Amino acid sequence: LANSGGVTVSAFEWQQNRAPVSAIALHPFKSLATIAAAKTLWYLDLSKSQPQVVGQRRMDGVGCQLAFSNDGRRLLLQKSGQAWVIDPANHRAKPLKLKVDAATFTPDNQILAAVHKRKLLWIDTITRQQRFISAAPPAREMAFNSSGNLLVIAAKDGGVSLWNKSGKRIFNLQNVETPLHDLTFAPDNLLLTALDSAGWLAFWDAAIAARQALIPAHKGSARIAGYSQNGHLLVTVGRDGLIRWWQI
Repeated sequence: LANSGGVTVSAFEWQQNRAPVSAIALHPFKSLATIAAAKTLWYLDLSKSQPQVVGQRRMDGVGCQLAFSNDGRRLLLQKSGQAWVIDPANHRAKPLKLKVDAATFTPDNQILAAVHKRKLLWIDTITRQQRFISAAPPAREMAFNSSGNLLVIAAKDGGVSLWNKSGKRIFNLQNVETPLHDLTFAPDNLLLTALDSAGWLAFWDAAIAARQALIPAHKGSARIAGYSQNGHLLVTVGRDGLIRWWQI
């Protein structure tokens, strides 16, 4: 929890029937978390000294990905080509009626961008109306910057491309030697960060699609935890047991 006086860190331990946790998503404004474990989605209140279960839904989330929309009113669950949009208020899940390679919310929270059968689609999260935007490669991962004017798509063949908000491909990123994951834009909306499976951390200038730095961050796989609000600090965590802070 960040505030004007500094940073407060609270640690807790939670498990359900010793089931491994597949994914976790933190609400952007409230002290709430959604956890996929034991073929169930658990909704936890983190405002207490110990987390309290405030809801649950039977749903096989093993191996899934979870992400909240920016306004916290929708939760996206992706697994094996399927996607569901979940209402955190009542835990209702509405499946997309098509298989998707990857999907992400637009920053305005109303549209889901998805790649389906080599097509980039805009899908209205309420009406489910689909709009074809452009041809696109089969995707593993995709993400918008916070202003919504840039979309990055990591293809299954290892390539990474940048698209504008109209769905036009602008660039293919240079110097991509290995498949990347955790594609993350810095708060300035132009610095793009990603990791590869060996733990190398890479930075690109999204304005010209040129790599600016390549750093051996961890020994083995790692994840990007996020940027600070001013964009001057980046946190990564690896299976080597290290949590690292990077000054940008």
